[in-house]
Amino acid sequence: MAMRRKFYVDPELQFPIIAYLILFVTVEGALVGWGFSKAMEIAWDWRRPEIVWDFFKIASWTFFPMIIANFVFGSYLSNKIAGPLWRMRQAMHAIARGNLDEDIMPRRWDLLQDHAADFNVMLQSLRHVARRDSTSVREAEELLARLRERLASADGAAKNKEDLERLVNEAKAKISLIGSHFSKGA
Repeated sequence: MAMRRKFYVDPELQFPIIAYLILFVTVEGALVGWGFSKAMEIAWDWRRPEIVWDFFKIASWTFFPMIIANFVFGSYLSNKIAGPLWRMRQAMHAIARGNLDEDIMPRRWDLLQDHAADFNVMLQSLRHVARRDSTSVREAEELLARLRERLASADGAAKNKEDLERLVNEAKAKISLIGSHFSKGA
């Protein structure tokens, strides 16, 4: 049995869109109603040829501006959502390449400003972890180098010394791998 998905409500995003759409549709409805009422007044007397022309003129002056207004408003509203999503996606691609230096800078009227701010907080946490781990790797590499120096100067069984040297080299190889990953974002 498929589990029902919960209804997602994001007040920052959905409420402004709903308010804009209610206002826009109300204004459009009033204009279309006015245009139809004028067109219907004219349509009562179809016998005169100029009346037919007036009817289509009023109808076109009602519908074409609404189509253009819907296109402009739809483009504006979708840009206020798609723009921040595109910038977040670009930042995710940069992070995947190891670049942790770019924050998302929302524009003044973007609808996803809280999401962009949360994304920047996450990115700041990633930077902190990368720097901390990078520092830890450098410190571990320094300790391993000192251990290798002591092993080189220490007297002892050759076999034991070779085993310790092998372990130090394996640890250094793993730390180098981690260090090279974090050096990209540090």
